[in-house]
This record gives sequence, structure tokens and C-alpha cells, in this order.
Amino acid sequence: MVYRHTIDATSYVFEDLRDLLAKATPPRSGDRLAGIAADSAEQMIAARMALSDVPLDQFLEETVVPFEDDEVTRLIIDGHDAQAFAPIASLTVGSFRDFLLSDEATRDTLQGLSRGITPEMAAAVSKLMRNQDLILVARKCEVFTAFRDTIGMRGRSGVEMRIPGAVRATGVFGYQDRKKTAPFATLGGASLRNRLVSYKTGG
Repeated sequence: MVYRHTIDATSYVFEDLRDLLAKATPPRSGDRLAGIAADSAEQMIAARMALSDVPLDQFLEETVVPFEDDEVTRLIIDGHDAQAFAPIASLTVGSFRDFLLSDEATRDTLQGLSRGITPEMAAAVSKLMRNQDLILVARKCEVFTAFRDTIGMRGRSGVEMRIPGAVRATGVFGYQDRKKTAPFATLGGASLRNRLVSYKTGG
């Protein structure tokens, strides 16, 4: 499907949804090297304006990566929850953005919708948001980790430890557990890995 948007006397044409998403993305060196970035700031704005009018259900009809060629795409489409998607099925990307920024989009509401929102839908709406908008929406979402901590809850902060040869432990402890992190402060490599496994299993 071809997408279009006109600014003054210039009409910008985007050959498909993948091209539209690429042109709506802020400038990045990798995109420029790949030849998929917008040629100008005006073209990027035109792409975003066109993207804002795309219905969310179009992302289920027109996949960014062909369904027949990609297992991840097949997994996303086959596992899509139509019932969870139903409350927002009539929205466009632009109206979905407005909904996410409204008071109507509470934590419980977003949790109920999560199974109906595909990665492409989330990527599309994020391209229409400022950093402040993204922060506002992110504050409404709570994702809890499963590794014996409280990362993801309100009032918690996390740390990331990166040591060559060791497991990557992201947000292993909440800020209230500083004393528990002390035994790991001088460890590295396999020692840290073994100590973390021992701590997790209670050994």
C-alpha cells in the first residue's frame, strides 16, 4: 500500500509501511548508510503526518517483514490477542498516541491492552512522541522482573553490572538491598557468576 502526504506544493510518497516507518524515524547514521533514512527534515515530518493517519489494524494486514519469510512475524501475528486489541481497533496511530497520553490510559488499562499491541504498533506510535511523552507513558507501565528483586516497582532504582567473563546482571538488586550487594563488589568473572547463582538458589 502506498502512503502520501503533501506539504505546500510538495507531495511525498512512501511505497509501503516499512518505508513509511523508516522515513518517520529520527536521523540515524545506520539508517543513512542503509539508504532508508528520510532525505530531509521535511520528508521526515511528512512521513510522521502520514503515519499518524494509518489505522492500527493496518499493521495486522500489512506486515513490515513478510509473513511467509519470517518466523518472528508469524509468531506475532498468530499470537495476537484480538480481544485485547478490540478497544483500540478503530484508532489510528495518531489517535492511539492521544489515548496513551490521556488520563484514560491507566496502568490497568494498558496491561489489558498489552497482548493486543504488536511491536510495530508500539514502534509507530513512539515515532510521534517527544521524549517527555515517552516518559509519561512509560510511568504508566509496570514490568516486574522475576529474579528475586523489586525492579519495576515504583520507588525502586536499579544498577547494571558488566564484568568481562561474567553473566550480565541487570537490575539484580533494588536500592534497599545495598548491604546484599557488598559481597559481590570485589568479585569478577566466573566468581561473580557462581556467587550470583548461589545467592539466587539460596546456596
